[in-house]
Amino acid sequence: MIEKLFIFIAIATSIIASGLIWNGTLDEREAGLATISIVMNFILIGVVLYKWSVEEAKTYRLKSSADETEEAIEDARMGNVESFSSIADLMNDLDSKKGY
Repeated sequence: MIEKLFIFIAIATSIIASGLIWNGTLDEREAGLATISIVMNFILIGVVLYKWSVEEAKTYRLKSSADETEEAIEDARMGNVESFSSIADLMNDLDSKKGY
């Protein structure tokens, strides 16, 4: 939630700063600082978007791993265990997916 607020503030200040630069209401020093602010805002937005994409990728990988684990357990319950030679192999595979 706080990231969304940061992105909103970054976009709003960038729009305001670029408008002030465009209108010529800032002197050279202030325009330089406003330009630096705009660049820093875009860097902040990029970092937040990267963080979100990494979290989404982790969530997707964990979800797909959990789905595969559920399918393997269901196959074991039904007696369709062609890919595992024994229940011990199945449990080792499940433990490796969980990170034990």
